[in-house]
Amino acid sequence: MAEPALEIRARLALGGAAMAVDLSAPAGPVALVGPNGAGKTTLLRLLAGGLRPEAGRVVAGGRVLVDTAAGTALPPEARGVGYLPQHHELFPHLTALDNVAFGVPGGDRSARRGRARAWLERLGLAHLADRRPRRLSGGERQKVALARALAAEPRLLLLDEPTAALDVTARPAVRALLAAELRAPGRVAVVVTHDLRELLAWRPHLVLVEAGRVVAAGPCAELARRRDHPFLAELFAPLGDRA
Repeated sequence: MAEPALEIRARLALGGAAMAVDLSAPAGPVALVGPNGAGKTTLLRLLAGGLRPEAGRVVAGGRVLVDTAAGTALPPEARGVGYLPQHHELFPHLTALDNVAFGVPGGDRSARRGRARAWLERLGLAHLADRRPRRLSGGERQKVALARALAAEPRLLLLDEPTAALDVTARPAVRALLAAELRAPGRVAVVVTHDLRELLAWRPHLVLVEAGRVVAAGPCAELARRRDHPFLAELFAPLGDRA
């Protein structure tokens, strides 16, 4: 059996409650679903290095990110992370172009800005390259933040609701772009989403998180047939008997 691409065995605090995660996922995109406050964003922050577990071990793509027993904890800058947080977190004093260029590794300023411009073009934002975030719509800010995450050429791609702020006409193109990026060779990708169309397009390893624990996990097609769990039954209800 192949080694899992992602392993999390960790205990940490979630608000005033304890969070205990036991997760193993194969190569390919991983999608986290579950109710609000279940701990999905907390897991992304744990992988990004913004949080450390009280105890446990986190391995992604064969690299040990955290092992509390061994005293190992890679800093965020050593993890090769491209991270799209829920609220985008763009630098307000930088243009869209320079926000994206900030995430590009190596090279001189001209090379970084060239790569950043290429990503803005792919996402249909080349004409907004010189605008600062305050002059962008919510959907445009989300695309800039997504471009920054992807331009980083990450080994670990973490996306929190990556199309939530986009209008319905913009989502299909971004969904299709991500279908390829989530499966880039050598990349571990973890996405928080509740969009059924995204799950069907990306065919991820699906992980249901509730109250800080993994309560179901497996191929998306397999969990789509589950009717014994209310959250999954509601999520996949539009598929009816086709699930």
